[in-house]
Amino acid sequence: FTYQELHDATQGFSDKLGEGGFGAVYKGTLPSGTVIAVKQLVKHTQQIEDDFKREISIISKVRHRNLLAVIGYSLESDVPMLVCEFIPNGSLDKWLFRRRENALSWEARRAVAIGVACGLAYLHDESKPSIIHLDVKPGNILLDEDFNPRLADFGLARLYDEKESHVTATRLKGTAGYLAPEYAMHLQLSDKVDVYSFGVVLLELLSGRRAVELSAPSEQIVLVDWAHKEAEIPDNLLDIVDRKLHGDFVAEEARDMASIAILCTQRSAALRPKMQAVWLMLTGAVKVPEFLENL
Repeated sequence: FTYQELHDATQGFSDKLGEGGFGAVYKGTLPSGTVIAVKQLVKHTQQIEDDFKREISIISKVRHRNLLAVIGYSLESDVPMLVCEFIPNGSLDKWLFRRRENALSWEARRAVAIGVACGLAYLHDESKPSIIHLDVKPGNILLDEDFNPRLADFGLARLYDEKESHVTATRLKGTAGYLAPEYAMHLQLSDKVDVYSFGVVLLELLSGRRAVELSAPSEQIVLVDWAHKEAEIPDNLLDIVDRKLHGDFVAEEARDMASIAILCTQRSAALRPKMQAVWLMLTGAVKVPEFLENL
Protein backbone atom coordinates (compact mmCIF):
# COMPACT_ATOMS: atom_id res chain seq x y z
CA PHE A 1 0.00 0.00 0.00
CA THR A 2 1.02 3.60 -0.45
CA TYR A 3 1.05 5.90 2.55
CA GLN A 4 -1.80 7.91 1.01
CA GLU A 5 -3.99 4.82 0.59
CA LEU A 6 -3.65 3.98 4.27
CA HIS A 7 -4.09 7.63 5.28
CA ASP A 8 -7.38 7.69 3.37
CA ALA A 9 -8.51 4.28 4.63
CA THR A 10 -8.04 5.35 8.26
CA GLN A 11 -9.45 8.88 7.73
CA GLY A 12 -6.14 10.41 8.63
CA PHE A 13 -5.29 7.82 11.31
CA SER A 14 -8.17 9.07 13.47
CA ASP A 15 -9.65 5.88 14.96
CA LYS A 16 -7.01 4.54 17.34
CA LEU A 17 -7.56 0.96 18.53
CA GLY A 18 -4.60 0.88 20.90
CA GLU A 19 -0.97 1.71 21.39
CA GLY A 20 2.08 -0.46 21.97
CA GLY A 21 5.70 0.23 22.73
CA PHE A 22 6.58 1.10 19.13
CA GLY A 23 3.50 2.86 17.80
CA ALA A 24 -0.27 2.85 17.48
CA VAL A 25 -2.84 0.64 15.75
CA TYR A 26 -5.66 2.29 13.79
CA LYS A 27 -8.93 1.02 12.37
CA GLY A 28 -9.67 1.67 8.72
CA THR A 29 -11.77 0.61 5.75
CA LEU A 30 -10.42 -0.12 2.28
CA PRO A 31 -12.37 1.00 -0.84
CA SER A 32 -13.49 -2.63 -1.19
CA GLY A 33 -15.24 -2.38 2.17
CA THR A 34 -12.72 -4.59 3.97
CA VAL A 35 -12.22 -3.42 7.56
CA ILE A 36 -8.53 -3.34 8.51
CA ALA A 37 -6.18 -2.67 11.40
CA VAL A 38 -3.08 -0.62 10.53
CA LYS A 39 -0.09 -1.09 12.83
CA GLN A 40 2.36 1.82 12.71
CA LEU A 41 6.00 1.61 13.72
CA VAL A 42 6.65 5.16 14.92
CA LYS A 43 9.39 4.68 17.54
CA HIS A 44 11.93 2.44 15.91
CA THR A 45 15.59 1.56 16.03
CA GLN A 46 17.28 -0.46 13.30
CA GLN A 47 16.69 -3.62 15.37
CA ILE A 48 12.98 -2.89 15.75
CA GLU A 49 12.69 -2.15 12.03
CA ASP A 50 14.44 -5.44 11.26
CA ASP A 51 11.96 -7.25 13.54
CA PHE A 52 9.10 -5.51 11.73
CA LYS A 53 10.38 -6.59 8.31
CA ARG A 54 10.84 -10.13 9.66
CA GLU A 55 7.21 -10.08 10.82
CA ILE A 56 6.06 -9.07 7.33
CA SER A 57 8.23 -11.76 5.75
CA ILE A 58 7.08 -14.56 8.05
CA ILE A 59 3.40 -13.78 8.46
CA SER A 60 2.87 -13.25 4.73
CA LYS A 61 3.85 -16.89 4.19
CA VAL A 62 1.25 -18.42 6.52
CA ARG A 63 -2.51 -18.88 6.13
CA HIS A 64 -4.55 -20.50 8.88
CA ARG A 65 -7.92 -19.79 10.46
CA ASN A 66 -6.27 -19.30 13.88
CA LEU A 67 -3.50 -16.96 12.72
CA LEU A 68 -4.02 -13.25 12.10
CA ALA A 69 -4.19 -12.61 8.35
CA VAL A 70 -1.90 -9.94 6.95
CA ILE A 71 -3.41 -8.03 4.04
CA GLY A 72 -0.37 -5.94 3.15
CA TYR A 73 2.17 -3.38 4.28
CA SER A 74 3.69 0.00 3.50
CA LEU A 75 7.38 0.86 3.65
CA GLU A 76 6.96 4.04 1.62
CA SER A 77 7.27 6.64 4.39
CA ASP A 78 9.42 7.06 7.50
CA VAL A 79 6.68 5.19 9.36
CA PRO A 80 6.52 1.52 8.28
CA MET A 81 3.00 0.05 8.52
CA LEU A 82 1.53 -3.44 8.63
CA VAL A 83 -2.06 -3.95 7.42
CA CYS A 84 -4.03 -6.80 9.02
CA GLU A 85 -7.61 -7.98 9.16
CA PHE A 86 -9.61 -6.20 11.86
CA ILE A 87 -10.57 -8.46 14.77
CA PRO A 88 -13.52 -6.87 16.61
CA ASN A 89 -13.34 -8.35 20.12
CA GLY A 90 -9.75 -7.33 20.83
CA SER A 91 -7.24 -9.34 22.80
CA LEU A 92 -7.77 -12.23 25.19
CA ASP A 93 -6.10 -10.39 28.08
CA LYS A 94 -8.89 -7.80 28.03
CA TRP A 95 -11.50 -10.53 28.49
CA LEU A 96 -9.56 -12.55 31.05
CA PHE A 97 -8.05 -9.87 33.26
CA ARG A 98 -9.77 -6.51 32.75
CA ARG A 99 -13.48 -7.36 32.91
CA ARG A 100 -15.27 -7.96 36.19
CA GLU A 101 -18.58 -8.67 34.48
CA ASN A 102 -19.32 -10.97 31.54
CA ALA A 103 -16.38 -13.27 32.23
CA LEU A 104 -15.50 -15.58 29.36
CA SER A 105 -17.56 -18.76 29.61
CA TRP A 106 -15.93 -22.13 30.06
CA GLU A 107 -16.94 -23.10 26.50
CA ALA A 108 -15.30 -19.95 25.13
CA ARG A 109 -12.08 -20.55 27.10
CA ARG A 110 -11.84 -24.14 25.90
CA ALA A 111 -12.47 -23.05 22.28
CA VAL A 112 -9.71 -20.43 22.56
CA ALA A 113 -7.29 -23.06 23.90
CA ILE A 114 -8.10 -25.49 21.09
CA GLY A 115 -7.87 -22.80 18.39
CA VAL A 116 -4.51 -21.42 19.54
CA ALA A 117 -3.14 -24.97 19.87
CA CYS A 118 -4.26 -25.67 16.30
CA GLY A 119 -2.56 -22.50 15.02
CA LEU A 120 0.70 -23.29 16.81
CA ALA A 121 0.64 -26.90 15.57
CA TYR A 122 0.35 -25.50 12.04
CA LEU A 123 3.34 -23.17 12.57
CA HIS A 124 5.49 -25.96 14.02
CA ASP A 125 4.52 -28.92 11.82
CA GLU A 126 2.75 -27.77 8.65
CA SER A 127 4.70 -24.63 7.79
CA LYS A 128 7.94 -25.21 5.86
CA PRO A 129 10.28 -24.14 7.33
CA SER A 130 8.79 -24.39 10.79
CA ILE A 131 8.07 -21.16 12.67
CA ILE A 132 8.54 -20.51 16.39
CA HIS A 133 6.28 -17.66 17.49
CA LEU A 134 8.27 -16.77 20.64
CA ASP A 135 5.66 -14.47 22.20
CA VAL A 136 2.57 -16.56 22.91
CA LYS A 137 0.52 -14.70 25.54
CA PRO A 138 -3.06 -13.41 25.96
CA GLY A 139 -2.12 -9.95 24.63
CA ASN A 140 -1.19 -11.56 21.30
CA ILE A 141 -4.36 -13.66 20.99
CA LEU A 142 -7.19 -11.76 19.29
CA LEU A 143 -10.86 -12.80 19.38
CA ASP A 144 -13.19 -12.40 16.40
CA GLU A 145 -16.93 -11.72 16.52
CA ASP A 146 -17.58 -15.38 17.43
CA PHE A 147 -14.68 -15.45 19.91
CA ASN A 148 -12.58 -17.64 17.64
CA PRO A 149 -8.90 -16.91 18.41
CA ARG A 150 -6.26 -15.51 16.07
CA LEU A 151 -2.62 -15.65 17.14
CA ALA A 152 -1.02 -12.30 16.26
CA ASP A 153 2.26 -10.36 16.48
CA PHE A 154 5.02 -12.27 14.73
CA GLY A 155 7.64 -9.59 15.42
CA LEU A 156 9.79 -12.00 17.47
CA ALA A 157 9.12 -15.13 15.38
CA ARG A 158 11.99 -17.30 14.14
CA LEU A 159 12.25 -19.77 11.29
CA TYR A 160 13.38 -23.13 12.60
CA ASP A 161 14.76 -26.25 10.94
CA GLU A 162 13.02 -29.13 12.69
CA LYS A 163 16.00 -31.40 11.93
CA GLU A 164 17.93 -29.46 14.60
CA SER A 165 17.26 -30.16 18.28
CA HIS A 166 17.47 -26.42 18.95
CA VAL A 167 19.04 -23.19 17.78
CA THR A 168 20.79 -20.64 19.98
CA ALA A 169 19.44 -17.10 20.10
CA THR A 170 21.78 -14.12 20.27
CA ARG A 171 19.68 -12.26 22.82
CA LEU A 172 16.62 -12.83 25.01
CA LYS A 173 13.26 -11.61 23.71
CA GLY A 174 9.72 -12.26 24.84
CA THR A 175 7.66 -11.61 27.96
CA ALA A 176 8.53 -12.45 31.55
CA GLY A 177 6.34 -15.19 32.96
CA TYR A 178 6.02 -16.97 29.61
CA LEU A 179 9.68 -17.80 28.91
CA ALA A 180 10.75 -21.45 28.92
CA PRO A 181 13.67 -22.11 31.31
CA GLU A 182 16.08 -23.31 28.60
CA TYR A 183 15.46 -20.11 26.63
CA ALA A 184 15.57 -17.74 29.61
CA MET A 185 18.80 -19.25 30.98
CA HIS A 186 20.65 -20.64 27.94
CA LEU A 187 19.01 -18.89 24.93
CA GLN A 188 18.09 -22.31 23.48
CA LEU A 189 15.21 -22.10 21.00
CA SER A 190 12.97 -24.87 19.72
CA ASP A 191 9.25 -25.39 19.20
CA LYS A 192 9.12 -26.48 22.85
CA VAL A 193 9.59 -22.82 23.86
CA ASP A 194 6.15 -22.08 22.38
CA VAL A 195 4.75 -25.18 24.08
CA TYR A 196 5.84 -23.80 27.46
CA SER A 197 4.32 -20.37 26.77
CA PHE A 198 1.10 -22.04 25.61
CA GLY A 199 1.00 -24.02 28.85
CA VAL A 200 1.15 -20.74 30.79
CA VAL A 201 -1.74 -19.39 28.67
CA LEU A 202 -3.74 -22.56 29.46
CA LEU A 203 -3.22 -21.90 33.17
CA GLU A 204 -4.38 -18.30 32.68
CA LEU A 205 -7.51 -19.49 30.85
CA LEU A 206 -8.21 -21.91 33.71
CA SER A 207 -7.54 -19.54 36.58
CA GLY A 208 -8.34 -16.08 35.25
CA ARG A 209 -5.00 -15.08 36.78
CA ARG A 210 -1.97 -13.50 35.12
CA ALA A 211 1.27 -15.45 34.71
CA VAL A 212 2.77 -13.23 37.42
CA GLU A 213 0.30 -11.76 39.94
CA LEU A 214 2.20 -9.59 42.41
CA SER A 215 -0.90 -8.95 44.53
CA ALA A 216 -1.47 -12.69 45.12
CA PRO A 217 -0.36 -14.59 48.25
CA SER A 218 3.38 -15.32 48.07
CA GLU A 219 2.95 -18.99 47.09
CA GLN A 220 0.60 -17.98 44.24
CA ILE A 221 2.54 -15.07 42.69
CA VAL A 222 4.04 -17.17 39.87
CA LEU A 223 1.12 -19.04 38.30
CA VAL A 224 3.21 -21.95 36.99
CA ASP A 225 4.75 -22.58 40.41
CA TRP A 226 1.35 -22.47 42.13
CA ALA A 227 -0.23 -24.85 39.60
CA HIS A 228 2.63 -27.34 39.87
CA LYS A 229 2.33 -27.26 43.66
CA GLU A 230 -1.40 -27.96 43.46
CA ALA A 231 -0.75 -30.76 40.95
CA GLU A 232 1.27 -32.68 43.56
CA ILE A 233 -2.15 -33.76 44.87
CA PRO A 234 -4.20 -34.35 41.68
CA ASP A 235 -7.49 -33.84 43.52
CA ASN A 236 -6.37 -30.24 44.20
CA LEU A 237 -5.95 -29.36 40.51
CA LEU A 238 -9.41 -27.83 40.23
CA ASP A 239 -8.60 -25.40 43.06
CA ILE A 240 -7.00 -23.11 40.47
CA VAL A 241 -10.18 -22.74 38.36
CA ASP A 242 -11.40 -19.14 37.98
CA ARG A 243 -13.99 -18.26 40.64
CA LYS A 244 -15.61 -15.85 38.16
CA LEU A 245 -17.02 -18.97 36.47
CA HIS A 246 -19.08 -19.61 39.64
CA GLY A 247 -18.62 -23.35 39.20
CA ASP A 248 -20.06 -23.30 35.66
CA PHE A 249 -17.47 -25.53 33.99
CA VAL A 250 -17.04 -29.19 33.07
CA ALA A 251 -14.83 -30.71 35.77
CA GLU A 252 -13.37 -33.46 33.58
CA GLU A 253 -12.45 -30.97 30.83
CA ALA A 254 -10.93 -28.58 33.37
CA ARG A 255 -8.92 -31.39 34.98
CA ASP A 256 -7.65 -32.46 31.54
CA MET A 257 -6.74 -28.87 30.62
CA ALA A 258 -4.88 -28.42 33.89
CA SER A 259 -2.99 -31.69 33.37
CA ILE A 260 -2.05 -30.65 29.82
CA ALA A 261 -0.86 -27.27 31.14
CA ILE A 262 1.33 -28.98 33.75
CA LEU A 263 2.78 -31.19 31.02
CA CYS A 264 3.45 -28.19 28.74
CA THR A 265 5.23 -26.26 31.51
CA GLN A 266 7.71 -28.95 32.55
CA ARG A 267 11.17 -27.46 33.17
CA SER A 268 12.70 -30.03 30.84
CA ALA A 269 11.85 -29.37 27.19
CA ALA A 270 12.13 -33.12 26.49
CA LEU A 271 9.16 -33.80 28.79
CA ARG A 272 6.87 -31.35 26.98
CA PRO A 273 4.62 -32.70 24.22
CA LYS A 274 4.55 -31.40 20.64
CA MET A 275 1.77 -28.91 19.87
CA GLN A 276 0.06 -31.44 17.58
CA ALA A 277 -0.30 -33.79 20.57
CA VAL A 278 -1.48 -30.92 22.78
CA TRP A 279 -4.19 -30.03 20.25
CA LEU A 280 -5.33 -33.65 20.02
CA MET A 281 -5.49 -33.95 23.82
CA LEU A 282 -7.49 -30.72 24.14
CA THR A 283 -10.03 -31.85 21.56
CA GLY A 284 -10.40 -35.21 23.28
CA ALA A 285 -9.11 -37.14 20.26
CA VAL A 286 -6.22 -38.47 22.36
CA LYS A 287 -6.46 -39.36 26.03
CA VAL A 288 -4.52 -37.16 28.46
CA PRO A 289 -1.83 -39.41 29.97
CA GLU A 290 -1.96 -40.32 33.65
CA PHE A 291 1.42 -38.77 34.24
CA LEU A 292 1.19 -36.57 37.30
CA GLU A 293 2.18 -39.17 39.86
CA ASN A 294 5.34 -39.91 37.86
CA LEU A 295 6.69 -36.35 37.68
